[in-house]
Amino acid sequence: MRRFTLPLCVALALFTVLAVWMFTSGDGARSAHQAVHAREHSTATKSGESTNSQMDESAPGRSAAQAVSNEQAQHSPALQLVREVVPVTGASERRVRDAQLWWCAEPEGAPPAGHISIYDRLRDCALEAHLKAPARELAPDGEGRFFLEAEARSGTIVACAPGLFGMLDVSRAGTQPLRVALEPDLALQVRVVDTKGTPVAGVHVALRQFYSGAHFNDHGRARTDADGVAHLPHYRSLIAGDWDFTAQYALSIAEPLSPTVNHFFEVAQPPRGRVELVLPPCGTVELKLPPGSKFRKVGLEALSAGAPDEIDWPSFADGWRPPAKDVVVFPFVGLELELIPATSSEFMETSHVRSQLRGPRAAGERIVAHLNPPEGLVQVRGRLLDPDGAVLGAHHVYARCSTGAADDENRIQLADLGLSTDASGEFRFEFLHRDALAFELDLSVRSADHDIVGAARRTNIARRGSELDLGDVRMERWTVIASGVVVDALGAPAPEAYVQSYEAYEERDESGALRVEWQQRYGAGVRTGADGAFELRAPAPVGRIALIASTDTTNSELLECRGGASGLRLVVTEGGALTGSVSAAADTRFDYFTLQLDCVEFLRPQLLGPSHFQPFLDTSGEFALRGLPEGRYVLEIHRQGFDEPLAKIENIQVRVGGAPDPRLNPLVLRERPELVEVRLVDPRDRPVSGAALLRVQQTPDGTEVEHVNHTSSRVLVDRTGPPLWVVADGFAALEFDPATVGDTLRLTRAPLLRVEFVAGCEPPREGVNSWIHVQPLDRASELGGWLMTRLSPAAHGSEAHVGFLGRVRLELWLEGDTSAAVPLEIVGGGTLVATSLAQTVTLKFETQALERALELVGRGR
Repeated sequence: MRRFTLPLCVALALFTVLAVWMFTSGDGARSAHQAVHAREHSTATKSGESTNSQMDESAPGRSAAQAVSNEQAQHSPALQLVREVVPVTGASERRVRDAQLWWCAEPEGAPPAGHISIYDRLRDCALEAHLKAPARELAPDGEGRFFLEAEARSGTIVACAPGLFGMLDVSRAGTQPLRVALEPDLALQVRVVDTKGTPVAGVHVALRQFYSGAHFNDHGRARTDADGVAHLPHYRSLIAGDWDFTAQYALSIAEPLSPTVNHFFEVAQPPRGRVELVLPPCGTVELKLPPGSKFRKVGLEALSAGAPDEIDWPSFADGWRPPAKDVVVFPFVGLELELIPATSSEFMETSHVRSQLRGPRAAGERIVAHLNPPEGLVQVRGRLLDPDGAVLGAHHVYARCSTGAADDENRIQLADLGLSTDASGEFRFEFLHRDALAFELDLSVRSADHDIVGAARRTNIARRGSELDLGDVRMERWTVIASGVVVDALGAPAPEAYVQSYEAYEERDESGALRVEWQQRYGAGVRTGADGAFELRAPAPVGRIALIASTDTTNSELLECRGGASGLRLVVTEGGALTGSVSAAADTRFDYFTLQLDCVEFLRPQLLGPSHFQPFLDTSGEFALRGLPEGRYVLEIHRQGFDEPLAKIENIQVRVGGAPDPRLNPLVLRERPELVEVRLVDPRDRPVSGAALLRVQQTPDGTEVEHVNHTSSRVLVDRTGPPLWVVADGFAALEFDPATVGDTLRLTRAPLLRVEFVAGCEPPREGVNSWIHVQPLDRASELGGWLMTRLSPAAHGSEAHVGFLGRVRLELWLEGDTSAAVPLEIVGGGTLVATSLAQTVTLKFETQALERALELVGRGR
């Protein structure tokens, strides 16, 4: 990626000028004096160690000396005005050398609805331009350390270094160090050309994730330049942890084109060279918008044959483009398409079904159409007050509008969105509500620091025109269920500690013994302030509760109390650490692995302590988990989607200051599997996604089928493992041996089976439900229900695609008061082969067998 580094001499000169200016101004001099104290404190804490050393010293809260320094910091006003920003990489959090950092502040108070966040700029590939202005670059001090004013409470830190990139959200003021994790960086490049090979400028290109059929999500979008090239930088940050190995990922032309243009790849193997996409013949659509429209972007959705007449969900429109003077032009639209416009406002995306239009029919044709205003658009505004009537400005609000009672099966959700109040407490949003039915509004309110404040509700709201002023909406008065302070082992306040609450539910079992079940009150936790104080609230009083406080590296013991208790004191002490690295071949891609950690015994009283950790390994195979409660753990290494671990280490003792377990560094994988990647394709060499991998095992209790993976078009298999089956919708099941399989596995289309009955032998059609089960008789029979197909019988034939080849077994099932099977005899056909033509099986059954089955199911009663 492009670097922003200044020559060293220029950087030092600028830093010197800045320091002189700060010392010669009133507030600036005080700030500089405070920064010097912070650097002195930081240097003393590290005992003179090099700032660029890649050691575990970068992890905070590791020693008693640090704890003493932290205590001093709480009582030093100067030290509360800055907080250190530490760029790190890898699970062991090694400090990054030569890093550059930027602070991208959000607007004052809560960000307004529709605010373009730094993540929007990342996805729109406009981040680098934003880092020039208005983002502020953080200059390192003389020791190479970075500091941010503690008052800077809401924004994003962007960090980069050669080959590395990372981002960190900051949502509250504080004094604790901010650790920005950087990951290996990669920029994707796409070149778009026309059918003659000429570069095409202005085409939208997307990093696209396909899932659940036609649905997709765009992680990033860019436009091609004059050379037809689009750049999508910061691949891992664009994916943002969404490593879905059951989905398909592609570089796609994000315009309403038919056919679609995609270059598929595995999420853990993004293309490192330039990808070329060919733009098919297309025309232009010019869409005229209603005067005064305030749409942020407008898109077009291409409908396939047989699409529903009504679309009441946000569309996945392609080619989103900002309007200019109430007009938006789509220059790349496929031919012979039915199109529905879609708009994006500050609050929602809307499909304009009533503005459906016919697209170009010939290459180069230009279509002009008008967008009709959506019917039933309701614009809502109001002012949010606390229970005492004070204005709640700069608060986050989660709004939900719905019709019908909470337990009504016909209840309709009209809006479900997040917004914010301005400084005067006002909020506004809009949603579609075509009916005249009254609706209710539920508001969940959080502070600017995202702590839960309370809730408000309005019921039986009548729609009156397109604008609705709710006036003052007062929050419900919540009950304080617990309050107190969190301190560290030395008694100093613990700022930014998270206090989570659990509620006890008591019941007696069959023997009369009282059993207590604790349930976590999700979303009911709060963070402490600078003084370590906390206050938990709830809509209604609660009975017996339990509290636990934690930070990134510390945790407290369980504290039980009665609801409404005050003056509580939670003491957080340093947790244990578990670090190590996986021993594997040099070319192993660790993105395919997850680490699972379960605690089997806590040494201190805990209630649902940190357990079931499932982080990814870092790209070098290292892992590090800190702040663990002392206890005994079990650690497993898994391949993505596989239940059976590649390595399992039991009886790991985790204690504060304890020696690392030698079995974890290095951690040797079970039998050192030989992992290979196999592509799944159809007969035309197109990728097949959503396949299931099955393993058949013979056990003392019989044959068992284990579902070992649900994969995308690429599957990672172990050559040392047993044979596997691939089962995918629309394809015949295929068994393969991992020891001999190549890099591609070609699946056969599922055969089409047609069922007919001989004359005079027809299944019943009234008074009972009936269907036909089709199952394999040959090798695939071991898969049982995975390959069973169900058909509805008909006198003149019924057909369905069957997921296997070979001989078939069929049964007629009847259902009434109970169910019963009628054996079927095959008098024609019965063996399925690989062909695109329908294959007919002719059947008959014994009349007596049918009568007995009808009696069993209670027909005619």
